[in-house]
Amino acid sequence: MASSKRIILVTGANTGIGYDTALFLARADSNNHVIVSARNEQRGLDALQKLQGMELKGTLSFQKLDVSSDESIFTAAKKIQANFDKLDVLINNAGVFLAGPTTRAAMHETFEVNLYGPVILTDALASLLKKSNDPA
Repeated sequence: MASSKRIILVTGANTGIGYDTALFLARADSNNHVIVSARNEQRGLDALQKLQGMELKGTLSFQKLDVSSDESIFTAAKKIQANFDKLDVLINNAGVFLAGPTTRAAMHETFEVNLYGPVILTDALASLLKKSNDPA
């Protein structure tokens, strides 16, 4: 289903800066449709429900997305294509900071989420971003 709205994906939108970004964008313009994404489905749906209870001009939906999982990235890309057939804005917000001792495992997880995930996600969504009439 093609959409005339501006389709915006915010990763890690269930808390913090991602949540506030989704809220700001949904409040800003009735033409904005914000896809709230989170790796934990229940937390993401809880955030979506909380956002939908606020005064918004735009619309919202939820997409489960774990940027550290290629399977999750490719599944999300397919669903966004099926639901909207384009993506106007991608906000790669999801990230982790692992406090504690510096270990190889902690560094590996940090790089998976903060570096590899956004690059792979952006590449997976590139064809949808190129379809935007209003890229931002």
